[in-house]
Amino acid sequence: MFSSGSTSINNQLRESKNSQTTQEYYHVLVFEARNVRPTRIIKRANPYCKVTCGSQTFQTPVVIAHLHPVWDGPAFTFKKTPHAHTIDFEVLSQIVGTSSSKFLGVNSIPLKSVPQNSFVDRWLPLLAEKPSKDLSASLAGSKLIQHHLTEPLADAESTEYGWIHVRVYHNNRPAEAMDSHQNATYSFIDEVLPNIKSGDAILFSGSEWMSNSIKTIMHSPYSHAGIVVFMRDPKLKSTTSDFNSLPKIPFLIEADWDDNDYLTSTPVYGVIVNPLHSRLFSYDGTHIWHAPLKRPLTESQCDELATYIMNLKDTGVKYDLASGLALLGGIRHRERKGKMFCSQLVALCYKQLGLEGMESIIAENMGPREMAKLEVLQNGDRPAQLLRWRVKRGKERKVEQLEMRGEELRSRRKEWKAKMGKMATRESPLGLRKRMKEFKRGGEKVVDAGVEEGDDEEVSCLKEEVDVWKEALKVEKEEKEKLQEELVEMRDRMARMEEEMKVMRDKLEGNVSVGEPSNFLQRS
Repeated sequence: MFSSGSTSINNQLRESKNSQTTQEYYHVLVFEARNVRPTRIIKRANPYCKVTCGSQTFQTPVVIAHLHPVWDGPAFTFKKTPHAHTIDFEVLSQIVGTSSSKFLGVNSIPLKSVPQNSFVDRWLPLLAEKPSKDLSASLAGSKLIQHHLTEPLADAESTEYGWIHVRVYHNNRPAEAMDSHQNATYSFIDEVLPNIKSGDAILFSGSEWMSNSIKTIMHSPYSHAGIVVFMRDPKLKSTTSDFNSLPKIPFLIEADWDDNDYLTSTPVYGVIVNPLHSRLFSYDGTHIWHAPLKRPLTESQCDELATYIMNLKDTGVKYDLASGLALLGGIRHRERKGKMFCSQLVALCYKQLGLEGMESIIAENMGPREMAKLEVLQNGDRPAQLLRWRVKRGKERKVEQLEMRGEELRSRRKEWKAKMGKMATRESPLGLRKRMKEFKRGGEKVVDAGVEEGDDEEVSCLKEEVDVWKEALKVEKEEKEKLQEELVEMRDRMARMEEEMKVMRDKLEGNVSVGEPSNFLQRS
């Protein structure tokens, strides 16, 4: 009796202990910041974010010379401890050439405000000091729209210190990231897609040299923009008798160069129409944001927008690279008829619809970030919803990739050796060719080369070896020819681009006028 009673008590104590020691986790994604304080004369900073929960601390990568950093670090995982009550986000600027940093701002999220098995997605104002308990309580009770903090705190001077965008998961993880070479892409497209409406803006951050130049020179986190239009599939207009009864689906309209178009199935240098879902997944960039309109369009405005876009498409409007480069260089320019660039297209669509506040807007002088700050958009400079976020893998991922590549090469080497057979232990290709020539001539030269007359087996082995080497040389020649063709094609493309740039420079001399410098130059 005593032993059985003690056993049951021990089991109960063990179960109680296990229930008490169930570990809780918080997974944190630090996306971006806006309008951080410049710390140098040239109005730039080198911001990074230090994330702390209790005694655990992680840090994002440093973004060099930027006031609107978009960090590409991985998700951070924290274990909940008895003494941890908040997750603190402290933004600092690294001082170049030293190991010290300058404080830019701080804020925190109370752990109690993150629902179990759910997440919160917030733009937090950066404060001069860590929030007090009363401020944390007001933060936890702020009005949320889809887990998003849309109202600034009443006692936070947020305009001076900027904002930071974070997402915190409690006991659940973000959707598994899709691997892409050395990167991993977190996709929130399916989560946000039901909230996208006609007229909403889509903002992009590219990874090519042109995109990086736009982001660096114009102090912008965005390098490209497009507009969403719900309309019936134009491809079905000629093949469907009852076209007006078809459902309207979302399309993304862009002004771009050398990009694929859904309607023509070829690269287009102008207005491009693509299904929204496929375009968001196929975009070869880093980050994508959704900036909704403050007031959704009416049914008649949606139809007017679709008609306007198709008229631009039918008239063959071209991409205006010259005006885009002029804007990048801070040169004011006049509107060029029949040509437009990405953010200009979106602004012209809003002007065409007669939206409030667009009367005085000059569309041709608006870059992607200026377009995102339009009053018709809901927090365009701080988009509430991130559609896609790409992060760079660490050294571990690179090592893993190299190991996989090494294993592949070792496997190919084994297959090649097996295919070569006896050839691996014989002479070089030059020696084999010499022996074959001597064999064909016959007589004593064959004997002198080491092949006995009448030795059919040795002769057949030589023939097989020569055939294998011929095949290898053929493959090598084909690869070399292919590389040469690619090189010629790249040279031709560079020559065409140089010709286009020359034409654009000539046009700029006649079509643009130097005026006041852009806002970016004034800030610098």
